[in-house]
Amino acid sequence: MFGLLGAGILAALYLGYSLLNFKASAIIEEHHIRYSLEFPFQSKLLRGIPYMLATAISPFVSSNKLLKLLGWPLVVSYIFTAIFYTHYLTSVWCFFGSILSMMILFIIVKLNSNNLKPIAIS
Repeated sequence: MFGLLGAGILAALYLGYSLLNFKASAIIEEHHIRYSLEFPFQSKLLRGIPYMLATAISPFVSSNKLLKLLGWPLVVSYIFTAIFYTHYLTSVWCFFGSILSMMILFIIVKLNSNNLKPIAIS
């Protein structure tokens, strides 16, 4: 988990630094948002792998079965988006992420309900 945390921190530092220091713009195109980023290290592999490790791969190493289950829709939605919406990857995958947030909410509610113990009143 520390390796995945480190990947997430590296991705956040790189993206934060790049957003503050390089040109980024967004336009509406074919009913999607297309981001134009003039960041260093334009290789999608170099900038995408740390982000993917932190966001989509980390659920697979969880000890919780529900979180492991969350990993599959994250990865499948990313692959689907990368194949069919290549130029709109960020915005379309964020759309799927907003839908998957409902699954995360369900997991949190389920975990909290399992940890609640009835209070005995005497």
